[in-house]
Amino acid sequence: RRHTRYISVTGVQTCALPILKDRVIQKNIEKANWGGEIEQTPSDYIFIVDSNVNAFKADYFIDRSFEYKIDLTKSPAQAQLTIHYNHSAQKKSWLVRDYTDWLRVYVPKNSWFTTIDGLETAPQYGKEYGKTLVAGLVKMPINSSKDVVLNYALPEDFDVHNYGLYIQKQPGITDLPIKIKIIYPNGDRKSTR
Repeated sequence: RRHTRYISVTGVQTCALPILKDRVIQKNIEKANWGGEIEQTPSDYIFIVDSNVNAFKADYFIDRSFEYKIDLTKSPAQAQLTIHYNHSAQKKSWLVRDYTDWLRVYVPKNSWFTTIDGLETAPQYGKEYGKTLVAGLVKMPINSSKDVVLNYALPEDFDVHNYGLYIQKQPGITDLPIKIKIIYPNGDRKSTR
């Protein structure tokens, strides 16, 4: 079989989510992918959602990036998602403190998390919006870095021969560097940034 190879990132410039009472206009907003709903895709899928749970403005100082490795030679396919956080503030102020984040990560429905490192709380698992979800608390002091590493298996029925990856970016996050490494079923390797 021929391998389909594509990567899609959404919301690259989206920083606002318009919600209107006019149903016709709202439908057009959603049709343009400006509504913020979780996308339903037949492909591999990642949606990282950070929620600052402090009343402070540490988000301004948080640099995020992530690395995704997928091995399609395994059965089921094995994935590793590493989320890198860097708190670049140099000192506390009346607006800036340590970063406390409620992290949620959505992956394809029926994926199975095997190990998770870097959370302050025990992971919480669930299924919502047609996806598998893991959530937990991330804490990071000022002027420090932290990684959260999630290892998981994609669903047993995942089609590794027509691989595609859909990355949904959280609105309001302006820059999200991504590094992707794919091992295809025939052993071919591809890396992208």
